Amino acid sequence: EYENENMNRFFGGISYQYTISKNIYLSAELLYSQKGYESPIVHNDNQGNLIKDFGHVDYRYDYLSSPIFIGFKIGNQLIAFANLGVMPSILLRAEMDYSNYHFSPLVDPGPLKVDISSTISKIDFAPMAELGVGFNFTDRIGLNVSATYYHSLTNITNDNFVVTSKATFHGLMYGARVMFTLGDITNK
Repeated sequence: EYENENMNRFFGGISYQYTISKNIYLSAELLYSQKGYESPIVHNDNQGNLIKDFGHVDYRYDYLSSPIFIGFKIGNQLIAFANLGVMPSILLRAEMDYSNYHFSPLVDPGPLKVDISSTISKIDFAPMAELGVGFNFTDRIGLNVSATYYHSLTNITNDNFVVTSKATFHGLMYGARVMFTLGDITNK
């Protein structure tokens, strides 16, 4: 059994924050989110001994995600915050990339990138927890950085996938946000 290596990929989008009180808010985001992992390709003999390492295959998944969470913040100019919520996602594209697989020189590998969208579940759902810090330059402009842990509750593969095992996404996303306040900036 092998542990797959999580790939650090891009996510970005827009968010809306509704202030409930000075320290509590609700937030919704719309994100383009890339997820994925590296899977080693090895061959073993009949005793299970490693014969040769053939590199790895990259599995890449692109999603449209909409995290929804409740948050708590402290501070005015320098802030700290914590968010709890859920992240439903819709699959946009999935592919296997064989560019890092070491083929024999006698074998024509064919296409190195293969669309596997038909073998992947179209919906992913994950609870999430986020911690971060930020700095407000003015009443309307701020910057924050955060780390978000998420763990999918849904199996990413469907019945068309070759292996019938449970596979879920989980990990940390690190992010930076530039925040712009629009409209009324009075606190409730």
